[in-house]
Amino acid sequence: MQFSDQDNSFKAFVWHPKARIISLVPSITELLFDLGLGPNLIARTKYCVHPAKKIDSLPIIGGTKNIDIEKILELKPDLIIANKEENTKNQILSLSKLVNTVLSDIPSFSHAIHFIQFCGQLFQQQQLASNIVQNIHLGFKQIHQLPVKKVLYLIWRNPFMSVTQNTFIHSMLQQIGFENCVANFPGNYPVLQKNVLQSQHPEIIFLPSEPYHFQEEHIHELKEIFPNARFFFVDGEMFSWYGSRMIKAAQYFYKFIPLWKS
Repeated sequence: MQFSDQDNSFKAFVWHPKARIISLVPSITELLFDLGLGPNLIARTKYCVHPAKKIDSLPIIGGTKNIDIEKILELKPDLIIANKEENTKNQILSLSKLVNTVLSDIPSFSHAIHFIQFCGQLFQQQQLASNIVQNIHLGFKQIHQLPVKKVLYLIWRNPFMSVTQNTFIHSMLQQIGFENCVANFPGNYPVLQKNVLQSQHPEIIFLPSEPYHFQEEHIHELKEIFPNARFFFVDGEMFSWYGSRMIKAAQYFYKFIPLWKS
């Protein structure tokens, strides 16, 4: 995790039961609800959609990449929680000069676990955080380690983009026994030209529901590049959302891994 080091810094934040919190990260918003902090949340991004119904009453302050700073300041938050990758650097830097700001950086499974524990300590919800972490570990321990398969996880089309070893999605693929065929490519989310794609020879291609929502017609397009690969539509939240969503992710993987690796 990283923290702002401005004059009005994270170090000045002291938890109190009426603290007003804004999360700018969908998976962290869900985590805060599961830590019993729903009453403290005063706003959300339009992509903060869980927990369903509970989230609906919160005002929307833009998307993760284009937050409405003026509206946020009008709400007078005590703390803002952002993410290095999901939010826009200049906007978070501007906010951190005015409001206590936690800037998370979660590139792996272990970082996600540490962040849950950190939130438990910060908000004096250590037991709930511990329960979440325990359930995540128990869920992943139940997953049978079937033979490793070489996988290509696509996150975008036009151009095609994937994920490398520096990302949380890669860490989740590794956690459930897949070999990411572009793990060692430069950057976090490399753009892949057709000739580069053809040289990878993945056994499986995952087509997630987010950030790009792949559909049936895209399989026909990709089959021209990968005639021997198997294609699976997957729930992108299960691979890319950290926090308490990882409990559901473990259940999801337990159900589908035998199919994916058969």
